[in-house]
Parts: sequence; C-alpha cells; structure tokens
Amino acid sequence: MGKILGEDPVVEPAVLGRALAAAVASVRRLGDSAPGDKTMVDALQPAADAYAEALGEGDAAAALEAAARAARAGAEATIPLRARRGRASYLGERSIGHQDPGATSSALLVTALHEATDPALCAAAPRAEAEAETEAETEASVTSGAAPERPAGRVGVVLVSHSREVAESTAALARALVGTGDPAPAVPAGGLPDGSIGTNAELIRRAVEEADQRAGVVVVCDMGSAVLTVRTLLAEKEFEGAHIADAPFVEGAVAAVVTASAGGDLDAVLAATADARTYRKI
Repeated sequence: MGKILGEDPVVEPAVLGRALAAAVASVRRLGDSAPGDKTMVDALQPAADAYAEALGEGDAAAALEAAARAARAGAEATIPLRARRGRASYLGERSIGHQDPGATSSALLVTALHEATDPALCAAAPRAEAEAETEAETEASVTSGAAPERPAGRVGVVLVSHSREVAESTAALARALVGTGDPAPAVPAGGLPDGSIGTNAELIRRAVEEADQRAGVVVVCDMGSAVLTVRTLLAEKEFEGAHIADAPFVEGAVAAVVTASAGGDLDAVLAATADARTYRKI
C-alpha cells in the first residue's frame, strides 16, 4: 500500500483505491487466506470492494464511509466462523462465537481512515474559536482598564458508552435526578458517528471540550474499548484537566452529575464516583 501511495502529500481517491486493493492482495498472499477464514481479510476485502464500488459514483467521502461500514460488518460476521488461518486457528472449535481480533483491528483502522478524511468529523475544534474570542475580550478589557471576567464554571461530566442511546439516556437520567433546573454539564459520547455500536475518539474529544468549564472534566465509561480510548485520549496534554472515573457506568454518572451540579470541585466529584463502586444491592 505504501509503495503505491508514495511520498505525495495528497492522495487522489482512485490511487487510494488501488492502494487498498494491493494491500488486501498482499495480505491474502502472505497469509494464504481468503474471506471466510476468520482473519483480517474478512474486514479488509469487503472494505476494499465497497470503496471501489462506491467510488464509481464519484464521492470519495461516501466511498470511505461505505468501506468503513463494510469492514465493521465483515468483522462482526466472523463471530460464528471457525478460524482456518492465523493464530486463532490454533483454537479450533473454541474460536467459534468470538469476533476475530485481526478483523476487528482492521475494521478500526478503516473506520479511522474514514473519520480522518470526513470534513464533518474533522471540523475545527470549537475551542480554538472560543479561545480566540476570549483573547480578544481580554485584550479589550486590558485596553479599557477593566478586569477580564471569567465564569466560575462547574465540573463537567462526559458519559462514554458503546451505545449512543445508552449514553444519552444515562445523561438524561442523571440530569433528572439532580432535582434542579440547572444541572452541571453532562455530555453523552456514545456509539460511532453513524449511530452503530462502538466508541469514537473524535466524538469523545468533542464531548470533553463541550463539557469543559475550566473546572475539570470527569469521564465515566462503560467498558472495554471505551476505557482504552478514553485513557489514550486523556493522555494528551490538552486534556490534562480531564480524569477518568473508576466507577460503574450508571451509578457513577449519577453521582458525578449530582455532585458537580451541587458545586462540588473535581476532587469531590471523583470521590463521589469512587463511592458509587461500593453501592450494595443485596
């Protein structure tokens, strides 16, 4: 794939299609694998085919979206299969009922390619404009001799689930349990951009930025890739004020939003989410 793409800083859609096809052919040749063998090919081949077919209509963004959708569907389709190639084949019958890791990671790569090249998903972060406005206001205040105003702000809460519906409904539940008309920011970041099951770093990034009132952000996750994605994202310097909560999803979300809405600082909100782990139900 790299040989075909070369050193050009801009890749034409047709060239990308040839590169994807070459990459899949190389993987199939080296691994002696084909669709149905329960390998990364089960995600990569449908992705390359879907891209080539959709690109015939001339819309590169739509072609990449089709490729990502086909890759995820291909990975999911490996669940009932028995692995015939790759390390999973060592498991024999035990490989049945599990989604192939190679196909899953390949689907993530293709999905990331789509997200990185979709203008709607790569729009400039709103924080840049907000900071520019703040700098302008500060400069105007200094010129006039007035002290710049800073909103007090409250701790923001971000809810990261594999499901958009679960994240949104949990945020709604937490706001409702606050009992006032002015809850702290509770921003859901669930699922993939198309509404399907999964976690998406760009959606989480935007949610953290939206929830940030300069008093810190607490992120509550459900499980698996949600936790890994958030950990990776929060390791970036720009999110040093955000922290992941070690708490069950629903209980932690409610505890975080209620405490933040009451004016609790970052330490208080994190302590409340930690207490949520001790809730006994029997």
